Amino acid sequence: RGLTQNESAGNSNYGKVTGNTRVLVNNQTQDNILTGNIYGGGALGAVQGNTTVVLKAGEIDGNIFGGGKGEEGSDKAKVTGNANVIVDNNWTEPTPEP
Repeated sequence: RGLTQNESAGNSNYGKVTGNTRVLVNNQTQDNILTGNIYGGGALGAVQGNTTVVLKAGEIDGNIFGGGKGEEGSDKAKVTGNANVIVDNNWTEPTPEP
């Protein structure tokens, strides 16, 4: 779970997640392309645990990252565990009925 506003008041851990994250992409609509990058971690919030991004089905016009986005010179989006990306994209186009 992420920190509440009161829990994070006065510190730089706003948006920190304590535990694991899992992002599942299962977009089975052929003409619907996801635009942008996908992150297992936070943009500027640390993850104290593991991150997993699973691409089950879909097309992405961007990149997939197991970790967080972060910003140059900062470790605010640090993942303390393992950062995992699993590609299991086995979607097939349906066969038209005769």
